[in-house]
Amino acid sequence: MVKIADKRALMLAAGIRLVVFDVDGVLTDGTIQVNFAGRESRRYSVRDGHGFELLKDAGIKAIWMTRSSPLTGSIEHRANALGVRLHGSIKDKEAELIHICDTLAVGLQNVAFMGDDIFDIGAMRIVGFSACPADADNAVKEEADYVCQNTGGRGAAREVIELILSCHA
Repeated sequence: MVKIADKRALMLAAGIRLVVFDVDGVLTDGTIQVNFAGRESRRYSVRDGHGFELLKDAGIKAIWMTRSSPLTGSIEHRANALGVRLHGSIKDKEAELIHICDTLAVGLQNVAFMGDDIFDIGAMRIVGFSACPADADNAVKEEADYVCQNTGGRGAAREVIELILSCHA
């Protein structure tokens, strides 16, 4: 499990019932490969993927939210494989997050959001717990309740999942 000196982050993570993740730069390293036919692909961490199974086993919902438009097959395929709800082509993540919480009857204070870029700051500011990978934009790091030791696509999502689960044990 995660070892953390920041007790404030642990306290904030304790009431989480829904975790929302940005995709590019959080679940991937932010690199998009495009082949000669114009098809995009991304690399995902298997360990991060196993983290989503752990969340499900603990009864904590997970959602992926991305600005990618149109939504590419690689994102849809991975989300479906993990059984995670996907919200794509989202330009205003803060507004979408409020809508999701209203629909699921989950208070924003019980939501964690993990992002890496300036487009994620609005959503990070309204939730109970926010996190970012070690290689996130500096402005995002300033806003985050928790800055991971791991980088995007290389264990950062799993690190946050383990942190949240350690508070629920």
